[in-house]
Amino acid sequence: MRWIAGHVVRYWYIVGTVLIGAIENAVLSTVVPVYTGRAFEEILTTPPDMRALVGFIWIIAISQIIRSFQQVGRNFGAELIGQHLERDIRDELYNCLLGKCLTFHSF
Repeated sequence: MRWIAGHVVRYWYIVGTVLIGAIENAVLSTVVPVYTGRAFEEILTTPPDMRALVGFIWIIAISQIIRSFQQVGRNFGAELIGQHLERDIRDELYNCLLGKCLTFHSF
């Protein structure tokens, strides 16, 4: 775990972006059911307030557009950190193998 943490800490800003993105995704995913419920409550009132319904539609639409862009950024960050870690681990392995004496490679 220390070895992995030592490699991940170099890219703390990417890890932070991924974690914040995961939290934002969870928060914005609750907007749809909450405002859908509010819209149904508004429809059941007599007379229904159409301006409130349009407001709920805009809140849902804008929140999900923001969520979609945020998910792309989060997934990009996760892929980027994976590629960085893969590259660093491969370089460390190659440097270790190249540092061995030639008798090590003859077996």
